[in-house]
Amino acid sequence: MARFTGKVVIVTCSNCGIDQATALLFGQEGAKVTIHGSEENDLKLTVRLMLHSGVSDEDILVVEGAIDNDNTLKNLIEKTVSKFGKIDILVNNSGGIPQQKNNHNDHDMDNFDYLFNINLKSITTLTRLAMPYLEESKGSVVNVSSFGGQKAFSDYAYYTNTKTALDNYCRNAAIKYVKKGIRVNNVNPGFITARSAADGDKRVNKFESNWIKNMFQWVEVVLLKRLLKSLLSLPVKMLLTLLALA
Repeated sequence: MARFTGKVVIVTCSNCGIDQATALLFGQEGAKVTIHGSEENDLKLTVRLMLHSGVSDEDILVVEGAIDNDNTLKNLIEKTVSKFGKIDILVNNSGGIPQQKNNHNDHDMDNFDYLFNINLKSITTLTRLAMPYLEESKGSVVNVSSFGGQKAFSDYAYYTNTKTALDNYCRNAAIKYVKKGIRVNNVNPGFITARSAADGDKRVNKFESNWIKNMFQWVEVVLLKRLLKSLLSLPVKMLLTLLALA
C-alpha cells in the first residue's frame, strides 16, 4: 500500500515547478489530490502528467483561480470536501517574486501589497479555512517558504520579509495547533530552475560573485561551488522532505 492511500491533499499553485511535482508525487503515493492554479492549460498538463503516472481521474480535483482571491481559497476547501469528504494535508505552495520593474527592485508599495497578499495572507487564510477539517482528520500543513526568509538581499526586501513572516507564522501555528493534533511545518528551498525564477542562473551567479565572495573569502571557491550546486540544484531532496513532513 502506498504511503498516502486514502489521504486527501490540497496542493496550491500546483501547475508548474515544485508545486506540480509535489502534486504528482502525492498522487503516485496513493493520495486523492486537489490541484490548483490560475492557468487552465498548465492545470491540464498537470492532470495529464498525473494520469500518465497512474493516478486515477477520480482521485484528481482541479480548482482554478488566483490564489490571492478569497473566493478561490473558499472554493479550494469547499470543493475538496464536497468531492472527497475530508482534508488530511494542506500544502501551501503559493509564492510570488517581485514584479520585475524598477531594475528588479521590490521597494515600492505595489510590490509590498502583491507579495504580502500572495506569500503570506493567502497561506494564513487558507490554513484558517482548512483547520476545522484538519482537526477532524488530525492532519498536517506544510508551507513552502524560502531560504530568502533567513537571508538579506538588498533588492528583495519585501520578498524576504514575507518569507521571514511566514517562517515565524509557522512556528507559532505549530505550537498552537499541535494541541489539536495538527502538525504545521515549513520547507525552505533555495534557488531552483522554474518558470517563476526563469533568471535563476543569473541570480545564482550574482549570489556567488557578490554575497559569498564578500562574506566567505576564507573558503575555497571550489568548495563553495560544490556546496551551491548541491543546495541550489537538487529540488528532489526538498520534495522528499516535504512528503516526509506531510
